[in-house]
Amino acid sequence: MSACRRLTHGRAHAVANFFCNMAEAEMVPAKNSQAENVFNILDMVFTGLFAIELIWNMAGTISRKSARSITA
Repeated sequence: MSACRRLTHGRAHAVANFFCNMAEAEMVPAKNSQAENVFNILDMVFTGLFAIELIWNMAGTISRKSARSITA
């Protein structure tokens, strides 16, 4: 299994993001509270992880297409 597929095969970060959003929706933290700050930080972390995954997948797809066009 390639490194790219190993990285994206497990979707633990997507499941963790879902549960964090679910907890935030249940709690409805007050404005400027510590809980709101924690959820905002978690949101930024998950957004960063999803962006890295997207870039990683795009790079893998582009390199495969380039390799096919070179060998064809």
